[in-house]
Amino acid sequence: PSWQATGNTEFKGQLTYEPDTASFFLKNVLMKQVLIEGVPETYLPGVKLAAQLAARKMFATHPVYVIKDDSMKARFAKASLKSVSTKDGKLILFMDIF
Repeated sequence: PSWQATGNTEFKGQLTYEPDTASFFLKNVLMKQVLIEGVPETYLPGVKLAAQLAARKMFATHPVYVIKDDSMKARFAKASLKSVSTKDGKLILFMDIF
């Protein structure tokens, strides 16, 4: 069967930083909320599972953000940022400036 469907989702995951490429990735991705219209109810669990697996694969190999070197600030951030973590919903950056 084929359908024309629309929808949206919200993802949650662990933000990681790769200093070699100045790239941020989302690991251990989970879909928090999924809204899909146009797919029969019978097929929704399979569609949601397929979307979850596709999202995990995509976020593991495609960065959500890459620091460019198009300004002095960006070059400084790229050179000094070593790791990123989160604690209590806040982003913690470890920078080596010397």
